[in-house]
Amino acid sequence: MSTVFLIHNKIQLALHLLRAGEGQPLLLLHGLGEQTPAVAPAWTQPWAGPVYGLDFTGHGESTVPLGGGYSAETMLADTDIALAHLGPSTIVGRGLGAYVADRPSGSCWMWAQWHRPTNPARRTAPRRAPVAAVRRR
Repeated sequence: MSTVFLIHNKIQLALHLLRAGEGQPLLLLHGLGEQTPAVAPAWTQPWAGPVYGLDFTGHGESTVPLGGGYSAETMLADTDIALAHLGPSTIVGRGLGAYVADRPSGSCWMWAQWHRPTNPARRTAPRRAPVAAVRRR
């Protein structure tokens, strides 16, 4: 396993090459309190491209920040740094890594406003209903 350290603000993020290959990279994101495995998991064998693992801020070989910094937003920014280094990639996550993997994939939650039928006896406030939307980069 070879490791490259990427800079994210004052943090050094460990990006591990778990297996070499040709084609689009596969980026593995671990769960909260975990770290990148030492070798590529067996289920990645069919993947032709290289397999990488990112240690999030404060995990594995990445820098531990003073005062914490383990929010999903921080980990999403960590992932953005890794993707800027790797280029177009497929992302797979476990636990919190799965939540983080969903964000840069282009999916987002949008809130659509809608009104209940007008009630002449009282005015109704707009309600919000979640609508999933997917956009591609």
